[in-house]
Amino acid sequence: MHRMSRAVARGAAALAVAAVVMSGWGDRGVSAQRLRNGGDGMLVGIEALKDPPGAVCAWPTDWQVNELRAERAAAGRVEQQGRRGRSAVAPGGDLIGGDPIRAVRDPNAAFAAVAVDVARNEVIATDENLFQILAFDRTGNTPPGIPRTMPKRTIAGEKTQIEFQSGVYVDPETGDIYATNNDTRNKLAVFAHGGDGNVAPVRLLDTPHGAFGITVDNAHQEMLITIQHDSAVVTYRKQADGKESPTRLLQGNKTGVADPHGIVVDPRDDLIFVANYGSTHDTSATIEKRTGVPSGGLDAGKSNWPLGREYAIPGSGTLNAPSIAVHKRTDNGNAPSLRVIQGPATQLDWPTGLAFDAERRELYVANDAGASVLVFDADANGNVAPKRVLKGARTNLANPTSVFVDAKNKELWVANFGGHSITVYPIDAKGDVAPRRIIRSAPPEAPSLMIGNPGAVAYDTKREEILVPNCVAHPQIAVFACLADGDARRVRAIEGQKTQLGRTMHAIAYDAIHDEIFVPQQFGQGILVFAGNATGEVPPKRVIQGPDTQLIALDRLAVDPVNNEIYVPEGRKVLVFPRDGNGNVKPTRVIEGPDTTMLAARAVAVDPSRNLIVVSATPAGGDPGDERSTELAIFDRTATGNAKPLRVITGVASTQNIAVFEESGLIFGVGSSFVAVWRIDDNGKVAPRYTIGGPNGKLVDPRGITIDRKNKTVIISDKYLNAVLTYSVPQLFDAKTTASASKQNR
Repeated sequence: MHRMSRAVARGAAALAVAAVVMSGWGDRGVSAQRLRNGGDGMLVGIEALKDPPGAVCAWPTDWQVNELRAERAAAGRVEQQGRRGRSAVAPGGDLIGGDPIRAVRDPNAAFAAVAVDVARNEVIATDENLFQILAFDRTGNTPPGIPRTMPKRTIAGEKTQIEFQSGVYVDPETGDIYATNNDTRNKLAVFAHGGDGNVAPVRLLDTPHGAFGITVDNAHQEMLITIQHDSAVVTYRKQADGKESPTRLLQGNKTGVADPHGIVVDPRDDLIFVANYGSTHDTSATIEKRTGVPSGGLDAGKSNWPLGREYAIPGSGTLNAPSIAVHKRTDNGNAPSLRVIQGPATQLDWPTGLAFDAERRELYVANDAGASVLVFDADANGNVAPKRVLKGARTNLANPTSVFVDAKNKELWVANFGGHSITVYPIDAKGDVAPRRIIRSAPPEAPSLMIGNPGAVAYDTKREEILVPNCVAHPQIAVFACLADGDARRVRAIEGQKTQLGRTMHAIAYDAIHDEIFVPQQFGQGILVFAGNATGEVPPKRVIQGPDTQLIALDRLAVDPVNNEIYVPEGRKVLVFPRDGNGNVKPTRVIEGPDTTMLAARAVAVDPSRNLIVVSATPAGGDPGDERSTELAIFDRTATGNAKPLRVITGVASTQNIAVFEESGLIFGVGSSFVAVWRIDDNGKVAPRYTIGGPNGKLVDPRGITIDRKNKTVIISDKYLNAVLTYSVPQLFDAKTTASASKQNR
């Protein structure tokens, strides 16, 4: 993930004189054993070690993770990838579980965006899995029998400030690379041509959270960026840097911009095309800014900044059909679109990347869930069929997320997020046609996991499967066997436009009694419910959504299958819905008021056997951005209104998901680099009884947690590793051990 430093490289050269070249940024069989050993590789050749080195490790080794932590500690804190400070406080308690016994992770580059540097005969691609920007020869091709093509240069490392780079632009004159960070780092990074290794960007621009697509209008020296979370387009000067404000903002319910992705300019007609997945909500500047609701951030003192989710109108969310909205480049505010490409004839199915051929007057669409590239006339409007469709087994298209038109060489480039590949076609290709060339990051048979910032995880006890929702990139609920390890193939996946899934799935719950899966749809302000055996592009069984729901920006949820309730933390309150609710359902109860002590409720878990709910929250007077002030408030399950918690565990270093193992009466809280465990009858400032995975273990930035009682393990998702790790902790499932822990410190 990070390139070897020069000092380390020289040390290795002094010891060995020669270097083992990793088999394409790491061997694909990465497992928990290899994670424990710091990674390994397959010998494919021997060459003199150059300075700087060219090989890239697929899994961060111990020294890489230690280097990362040292860099953060030097800044006086452990950071959450540049988005907010993370507590460096040691959690306490007995360290248990050791290293993970299994780790599900794709060790190969997952290409998210592609652009061609025609003047320098190079192709630039972003990798959202390993956080890299890769440069290849434009005429490069991975021949049959060769697992992958090695890049000419690789930009990666902490200094680069890149993560989840969903969009890329290459300046045709300078060769500078512009990369949008879609999550965790709210920055646009610009790198000078030729940048290689762990290099700092030459410019670093603050952007609203959730930047996705980028296009540049060189005639007017502007760059336009789509913002997913706030359904907006912001325009900056092309040379913008630092804390500079956008020059224009396009946002509002008339714009037709709804969970926007790709964007492209038509220079002749001075128009922009914006690809939309369709989920959105309304905002209002007249609403008092809410505390504890996810926001765009970095807006202090800025003009033309989108209204974030803290200004969302409750229950205004909608889940619409995918579309391409067409606007004047100079549109501002809540300007209506000139026209919209939308409808079943369009074949749009998660339209992601866009490209425009100014000479041919054609619009190209990377159609992620449709495994296709759609081509429309520049003046297409309404429910119109594409003029050409590139699709079929011979095309090698697999969840395409980016397209680029090389007009000079008459070629069409496609980044396949689900295929470890970049494919190249004639510019007028259509039908089931094979690519001219393929640049691979893995052998064709290598499974593509498409895990992107796994913000949560759940366990299906009926099928003994792990459910992993994506927070970014390709929206999906990926399903793996409970004993999956390494780059295990997905057993199934819930994905595609009909599912109505969106990004920012920071929670998932499996109801074993009714065999159902629950996930939040934050942008559309809804709760989606799927059958337990759902697979493919299937619609949800039920959707809770509408003005009576009071839903604003739901981030997490929990389900009580015994008492048939759903719990949703929303800012200063917890909303409770009937489990079988559907449509515009009012909460049956709302826990809210000064006595609750909640300033910002973050996560919730339920213990049906003890009739309790646990809420992870920043208390009144605390700082929502400082996890050291987090508390675990334990309420009676039937609490309503301005209810006081029964007990409060204070000083908790945990702001992510929480879980309760009711048989042992344990609370699991996900911290900055560890999981802490308390007893459910703990009260006051009590150190955790146990700590799993850290600090200074293999976990780097954990997010989700679930429990596999049968195999006596806990399963944890990690957003920095884009991985799901399983820890064996049999002592937590031993009634005698947990009973002893309960008596301790009383």
